[in-house]
Amino acid sequence: MSKLDFIFNPKSVAIVGASTQVNKWGYIMIKTLVDGGYRGKVFPINPRGGEILGWKVYPSLIDVEEPIDIAVCALPVKSVKGVAMDCAKKRVSCLIVFTVGFGELNEEGRKLEEEIIEIAKEGGTRVIGPNCMGMLSNSVNLNLTALETPPQGKLAFVAQSGNLALAMFHEALNKKIGLSNYISVGNQIDLKFHEYLSYLKDDPSTKVTMMYLEGLKDGRAFFEVAKETIKVKPIIVYKAGSTKAGARSAFSHTASLTGADEVYTKFFNQIGLIRLENCDEMLDIANTLANAPIIYNNRIALIGGGGGHATTLADAVERHGLEVPILSDETQKKLRKVLLERSVVKNPIDWVGASEELDFSIYQKCLEICFDDNAIDGVIIYGLFGGYRVDLVTPENSYENSASEIIKIVKKYNKPVIVHTPYARDDYKSLDMLREAGIPVYESVDFSAKCMSLLYRYGRFRQRAIERENEERASKAVLSKRDEVVSRILKKGASFVSELDVREILSRYSVPLCPMRLASDEGQAVDTAREMGFPVVLKILSLNIIHKTEVGGVKLNLTNEAEVKEAFREIIENVEKRVKGAKILGCTVSPYLKDDRIEVIIGFSRDQTMGPVIMFGLGGIFVEVLKDVSFRVAPLTRTDAYEMIQETKGYEILRGVRGQKPKDIDSIVEVLLRVGQLAMENPEVKELDLNPVLVSSEGSQVVDVRMII
Repeated sequence: MSKLDFIFNPKSVAIVGASTQVNKWGYIMIKTLVDGGYRGKVFPINPRGGEILGWKVYPSLIDVEEPIDIAVCALPVKSVKGVAMDCAKKRVSCLIVFTVGFGELNEEGRKLEEEIIEIAKEGGTRVIGPNCMGMLSNSVNLNLTALETPPQGKLAFVAQSGNLALAMFHEALNKKIGLSNYISVGNQIDLKFHEYLSYLKDDPSTKVTMMYLEGLKDGRAFFEVAKETIKVKPIIVYKAGSTKAGARSAFSHTASLTGADEVYTKFFNQIGLIRLENCDEMLDIANTLANAPIIYNNRIALIGGGGGHATTLADAVERHGLEVPILSDETQKKLRKVLLERSVVKNPIDWVGASEELDFSIYQKCLEICFDDNAIDGVIIYGLFGGYRVDLVTPENSYENSASEIIKIVKKYNKPVIVHTPYARDDYKSLDMLREAGIPVYESVDFSAKCMSLLYRYGRFRQRAIERENEERASKAVLSKRDEVVSRILKKGASFVSELDVREILSRYSVPLCPMRLASDEGQAVDTAREMGFPVVLKILSLNIIHKTEVGGVKLNLTNEAEVKEAFREIIENVEKRVKGAKILGCTVSPYLKDDRIEVIIGFSRDQTMGPVIMFGLGGIFVEVLKDVSFRVAPLTRTDAYEMIQETKGYEILRGVRGQKPKDIDSIVEVLLRVGQLAMENPEVKELDLNPVLVSSEGSQVVDVRMII
């Protein structure tokens, strides 16, 4: 039994604030339960007592003799605390708080949330909301939303918005698309997104989970649950608050702390969530993913009549990352046997002219020929299916017959078909037959292509999720690198860690470091440079200074002893002038690496929601001016690290241009993996910058480091 089974399959529900007035929420909620056929017990709560729709009314929760799984409350803010106290005393399993005016409103509301949670915890009561619109569990006829119940189906919706639920329910009713569950999370003062997702992952009635979120309260927990969910079913997300105005609205709405939108985008893609840019498309896309077969390759055949639709669809399909391959000679020969000579059979398949279109069997004949070709993964039927010249339909030659055959072929081959037609909104039996069989029908060329691309995208995400599991299992065999030395350094108390200490930590994680030694005076600097071999680099070492170049604390390409002496003196003078009271430990001496190495930057910072976020980019002007960087949420797999490098513009430079040798990209991957490990094992570290890391054809070396704890 799931941890949240008492919410989605409750045996009893109490309505706090029940009413006999038909226009009141406390009456509508009870009537919805009765009319919907909820099979559990209903306990209306109102101090006046009496009876509502055949159910006895109790003065309080405490007066109910039997156990209560869910108590629903939409009383004014001042009354909610008392309801929470009664829930704790009665040991009610779950309290759903519709009431608004909590943390989304002001600090006083936030403090009240904390009080309610403390009270609820004492009685083992979980809390949904506040500032929510309730929940729906269609498999047990439980509708605690006061909205009209949508059909029962395969799609779950978890949202931080009541209005969007209303819109979703209305759309589902109009399109006859069923929902399995709905949860309005509200301010998430207790139960959070990842807990609902964990339940839905194992829920047999849910095939796809849709989410509208403004912010996550526990990004790390969500990461772990989501990456497991993706292996078995898709997750579709619309993340609001991606603009400054949207983020402002999200906070006032649900007290959410929206992380940097770039981090969310990379996070979703990393674990395989499908992020939508248009919330209006969510229901149709989810319905496609719930019903159509998933594909793992992207080769699509286009079947229909009409050059305009064929061309625009081919453009849209390739724009969405799919291929429209030229069909094999054998497949083309088969098509020519059922089409006229003037028909186009290479792909798109266009039977050109009305005479063929009026033989509706042409659809299923071409479809079976394409599906019989192992080089074709899916088909989009385009053009005029369902409504063109219905006046010429006969019992022997009809769209209904064709639809029936198409359904059989899809089941036979287990490959997806999406039907594009301008008649998608019209009332035609053939189109209803297709939809009822799980074959999507859309009027938009671009949307048809997009939905097919998402079947492929999710297939790839699912493959990657299994690959990630295997990589993570292998990486767990590596012993933790944190030891007593690392612990001692991180517990010194200073927020800025000295470069020598940072290098010691990095060495413990086997990060390749450029040689460096500390010189406390000119003589030591000269001796060290002589031992290392010229040319060398001198840099200031001080706990007060993070950006050395800005204070004149770096001297490059020093080729002899005299230059080292002069450089040492100038660095000390510069720093003493520009940073009053700086605690100077001396200068570090390192070899000056002057070959064709390329500078990259690697580091991490801790996002308030996601935890450690790893960054990679080319160094120098590329990071400062072009912002050519990529991000991933730790922990990283080897695949993550390679993808980080490949998605930057600098990747082509690293591969070698204009006769330069390719750089050792594998060595960058190793540094990224070790930095990710360091980030996961040392929560004290707030930020780490390795800049620059010099990459040659034979490896990488970290030159400069900065760490804040």
